[in-house]
Amino acid sequence: MPALLEFNLPAIRDRLVKVACVFGLDARGGSPREVALAVVRAVAQFARGVGAPTLAELTGCGAEMIATWAREAAARPTRPGAPRPLTEKDARWVFERSLHGY
Repeated sequence: MPALLEFNLPAIRDRLVKVACVFGLDARGGSPREVALAVVRAVAQFARGVGAPTLAELTGCGAEMIATWAREAAARPTRPGAPRPLTEKDARWVFERSLHGY
């Protein structure tokens, strides 16, 4: 999820800034982009803290599957309400960032 949040950051930055306080972050502590990225890092830290599995742990697969996953993700129509469309290149980046944890 953190990599997907980072990918969508241009479209959801202001929403991430609004939830900064949930993670104990000061929304006035930097530019909106810096605060939003701090929220993404906090989400990643929270996921690790609660023992959320990495993509590799969840699927039992490794980097050899990234190209397939990216192709399949890009072939699906964009979900209604998705902040940004996902290209194959974008999907590859998200999967690479998520494989072993953010």
